[in-house]
Amino acid sequence: MGFCNWIRCFLIVLIIPMVLFSFPDDGYRQDGHPYRYLNPAPGSKYVSVTSNILVRPGALISRQSVNNSIITVTGSKSGLHQGNIFLDADNRTVLFTPARVFEENEQVSVRVGSGLLSADGVPISGTDFSFTTCKSTPFLAAPPAAKARTQQLSKNTKMNKVKSSLPWDYPYQEIDISNNPSSGYLFVEFYPYLVIEDNEGTPVFYRNVGGDIYDFKLQPDGELTYFVYPVGCYTLNNTFNPVRTLTTVNGYSVDVHDLRVTADGGYYILGKRVVTKDMSGVVSGGASDAQIIDCALQEFDASGNLVFEWDALDHYDITDLDDNSSLTDFTIDFAHFNSIEIDTDSNIILSARNLDEITKIDKTTGNIIWRFGGKNNQFTFINDAKGFSRQHDVRRFSNGNISIFDNGVFHANAVSSAVEYKLDESKKTATLIRRYAHDNTIFSPTEGSVQELPNGNRLIGWGNVYQPAVTEITPTGDIAFELSCEEFNDGYRAFRFNWETGLFTTNADTINFGHVSVDSTAARSFVIHNPQDSTLFIDEFYCRDNSFTTDAVLPLIIQPRDSTLINVFFKPTYSGGFSSALNLRVNGTYNDSPQMIARQVQLMGTTDDTVLITGNDKLPHVFNLAQNYPNPFNPTTMILYELPTNSTVTLELFNIQGIRVASLISGTEQTAGSYSIEVNASRLGLASGMYIYRLSAFGKENHTYTASRKMILLK
Repeated sequence: MGFCNWIRCFLIVLIIPMVLFSFPDDGYRQDGHPYRYLNPAPGSKYVSVTSNILVRPGALISRQSVNNSIITVTGSKSGLHQGNIFLDADNRTVLFTPARVFEENEQVSVRVGSGLLSADGVPISGTDFSFTTCKSTPFLAAPPAAKARTQQLSKNTKMNKVKSSLPWDYPYQEIDISNNPSSGYLFVEFYPYLVIEDNEGTPVFYRNVGGDIYDFKLQPDGELTYFVYPVGCYTLNNTFNPVRTLTTVNGYSVDVHDLRVTADGGYYILGKRVVTKDMSGVVSGGASDAQIIDCALQEFDASGNLVFEWDALDHYDITDLDDNSSLTDFTIDFAHFNSIEIDTDSNIILSARNLDEITKIDKTTGNIIWRFGGKNNQFTFINDAKGFSRQHDVRRFSNGNISIFDNGVFHANAVSSAVEYKLDESKKTATLIRRYAHDNTIFSPTEGSVQELPNGNRLIGWGNVYQPAVTEITPTGDIAFELSCEEFNDGYRAFRFNWETGLFTTNADTINFGHVSVDSTAARSFVIHNPQDSTLFIDEFYCRDNSFTTDAVLPLIIQPRDSTLINVFFKPTYSGGFSSALNLRVNGTYNDSPQMIARQVQLMGTTDDTVLITGNDKLPHVFNLAQNYPNPFNPTTMILYELPTNSTVTLELFNIQGIRVASLISGTEQTAGSYSIEVNASRLGLASGMYIYRLSAFGKENHTYTASRKMILLK
């Protein structure tokens, strides 16, 4: 053999194994297997007899190479298992669903054949692994004690007077503080009602679902989701009609603690089961048949196929349980997952309450990336000697910080707080940024949440506490909004979202009547459109301020895909600025229980030339100068502007040559808020033509703002 031929053979011998056994990405292989992810985990001793099998090589897989002979599954007791083999839409994960269940306490061997090909035709090597089944059952929790209320009729009458036609058992609330709260509606659980309401406590949706409710929120794909006992997980569309019921598989029952739906309709959900485990060899006095409440994270694609599973018993040691729990108990509530966060790198952050731990997981491999808190903490706490105890609701904020609702159950002083840490994931340090504890006056032993709002505020749901139930704080810790319930209410989480129903629409979200003299009446109109294939019945108009009225006759009936014009009127009986929401309500029932769906149109007007618009729940967070309305105009028009902070304000009017023709506001100190001012061309002696109005505002901390807009006067 010549030298060149020898080199050629050497390269072939070297390259072929590299092609056969190499995969994109790095190097994590479960237990030495050449696959990125295998489930059940190789060597696991806690697998349900109903489990299916996932294999993920890492490379994109050729769909044509997937067939029912690729995977062979054999139980040591149950023998050879036939089943269905399916390639998920990600083109990376092969799912094997056995045609029959395994037997308890048997070893199951899995052989993945060598027939799989990558998307570009490269052979993917086979692999063998095994796992052991166990005795386990789905976790069937008894419903929590009913959150029954004992409201007296007088309280309900008070509520109905304030909010019109609300049901007699609708929970009475008080808005304790409203100081420039964020825009958007509150999503809350007021047993037994799902509720969406504004900053005045006026609902735009409620539904009596007849049970204890958990985690009602808007998801990135537009669905509304919630859990209710007996445990089920449900989704609604924007007309509040059911879309789907979300489930768990592999012997786990649905766990109410969290749900994250992705933009494409896939979802992450938590499951629970009870595993029988001999604890006598783990701890002195341990039960030989201890009942371990195990939990798992499961990911499903939009079609409902399982593509990822991460079980607590497979990845933690039972002794990781914090020292406030006993391993000698007959029933042991193990990790107790209670929140799921999809991190910015698409990996998963889990909160394990009963370990006092937050765990980051590699979503591709199932490998643990880091552990924060608990017995296996990898981080050094900086500026924080307290840490967190039995935490809830862990989130990654847009600034990169980790947010935790710290229930504080086993702190020396049991106080709950919203905590924010800056993590250095390389150096493994956790620096406390702030801890908001509401003057150390609140202790919520379970539940709770912290949501980052678009303007930087934080919305805190206090969980097991109802006075207050919800608090919104600014970046400086000031309270912008606070809501309390008169009777006990177990609010699992609280959220704020911008939301409008799609049951019907309006062509205007806001109507500004402009300047109207006291005891005079101004009229405007808007259009309601019914986009549905069924008739729409609007049977109530509700507005807190009776300065605004309508002459529409109820019930208002709008045929399918038809529209109607609504007149509204503004008649001020005293001087000032006015703003209130007109609620267009569809009252009815769902499964024979009360339901209401509404849209709001914001109405505003003033009797003054310049007025602070009050009562508006959409107050400003930035400076803004709006286009005058109407434009063109004759002889009057309104200019609206917004101040996010107390400011010195000047508003001037110039002609097209740049000559100032009017000083509308001259160096006036104004508080933060939304303002309107009427421009009357007749009073100012203006001729037809184009004009420019300019706003200059000088706020605190040297914040300045200047903006100009054009207006046209047509006589």
